[in-house]
Amino acid sequence: MNDRLRKFLQAMSYFTLVLVIATIITLFNWAVKKYEPITFKRDEFQVLNPVVEQGGYLSYTIEYCKDNDLIPVVSTSYVDGIIYQTPNTPQPFYGNDCKPKNFLVYIPKALPPGKYYLDHVFTFQVNPIREVIVEAKTEMFEVIEN
Repeated sequence: MNDRLRKFLQAMSYFTLVLVIATIITLFNWAVKKYEPITFKRDEFQVLNPVVEQGGYLSYTIEYCKDNDLIPVVSTSYVDGIIYQTPNTPQPFYGNDCKPKNFLVYIPKALPPGKYYLDHVFTFQVNPIREVIVEAKTEMFEVIEN
């Protein structure tokens, strides 16, 4: 083997070794780093209209801080002992700030009357190998027949 080829192969082996070490460090960092994609200021979201008719809208306030561009996929459930699940939806409207925001949620006409709270599960894809799940709920509210 000539001297140039040996030097080239040696440089390639060092480059490959550095690349493998950098990849391992990156993957380890992604796996163990503590992520807080959103921070809620209250344990429960404040309900603004505690009595809602079937087919109406529930209004509530979320106080949170978010300082990233991650878009959560939100799963919402109506809970009263029995869980009524809604489809998962991406929610791009959670802005990057620390201001309270008001939200409206449609109360399905088929939801039986009773006392409920909304259980929200926010799923953030924080890096290519990891999701962070944050759960929050509203105060109790009552659904009545219309």
